[in-house]
Amino acid sequence: MTGYSTVRLPKELIDQIDTFLKKQSLGYTSRAEVVKDAVRSFLEKKDSQVKE
Repeated sequence: MTGYSTVRLPKELIDQIDTFLKKQSLGYTSRAEVVKDAVRSFLEKKDSQVKE
């Protein structure tokens, strides 16, 4: 995978991510890491639902 794209998120969602990072980062060091992991999990879940 090469290159990156920008994705715009509502400020409310960004604030929730920031709060998560401050309270219980679980090893995440940036918003980008949280969002990438969340999107991967979402896509894996949806992919497995389609295969069922």
